Amino acid sequence: MPLPSDPKVIFLGGLFALALLAALYVAAEIVLPLVLAVVLKFLLQPVMRLMEQWHVPRILAAFMLILAVFHVEPPPLRCLCGSELRLKLIEPADRT
Repeated sequence: MPLPSDPKVIFLGGLFALALLAALYVAAEIVLPLVLAVVLKFLLQPVMRLMEQWHVPRILAAFMLILAVFHVEPPPLRCLCGSELRLKLIEPADRT
């Protein structure tokens, strides 16, 4: 297929490409979270099915998976682990 020789067609193609990029830039705040949600659903669905077979309530299973994916620790556990790690890691470094 030969390239168009008319400059108006090339100019319109460039304007279309710029408009498409601008639309994607504006829609990124809406589209990206939706795409991330769909991808996470597809990735975590087999684990959810397995947990449901083990008779774990669906809400609890979803909460546990969210914590596992984002590696969030409950605050009391975080405080305990933080102080333990501080004692083990920071203090020996300060002693030397």
